[in-house]
Amino acid sequence: FRGGINVDATNFSPFVAKWLWLTYSEPFKNDDEINLLDTSYGWSGRLCGALAASSQRPNLKYIGTDPNPDLWIKELSMTRAQYFADHYERCVSQPNYLDYDFFDCGSEDLHKQKRFRKYKNRISVAFTSPQYWKTELYSYDERQSAIKFPEYADWVKGYLEPTIHT
Repeated sequence: FRGGINVDATNFSPFVAKWLWLTYSEPFKNDDEINLLDTSYGWSGRLCGALAASSQRPNLKYIGTDPNPDLWIKELSMTRAQYFADHYERCVSQPNYLDYDFFDCGSEDLHKQKRFRKYKNRISVAFTSPQYWKTELYSYDERQSAIKFPEYADWVKGYLEPTIHT
């Protein structure tokens, strides 16, 4: 463990994420579609857990958003998460595969996305691990919440509250 005021970003354990997705989606297992919302998908640890969970639950759909520009592959016009999920499907043999939908915006703005509107009142499980204001900085891009809202009270009002509301 390293002490300090600033901590490096870390990836969420896919094994823990798989267990959480399966456990908390259990009440919805007979629904046509189980919509999983991750408002800070980051380096895809929770996505990896959802990909693995989809082998046991065929009706999972992962909806993720993150504004980090380092997560975008410009040459392919896709997110690294989509690239990873596509690769997983090509390389891992399992009976079912995850459906997914990725958004390139901060979670505080997700509800404004026209494509996201179809999920209104249709999210089964929301699970995420957002940055802790200025403690975890993933990038210095102006769309990152701690950069966009440099004062804590503004961050709570402008980022945290709309994210929780969504």
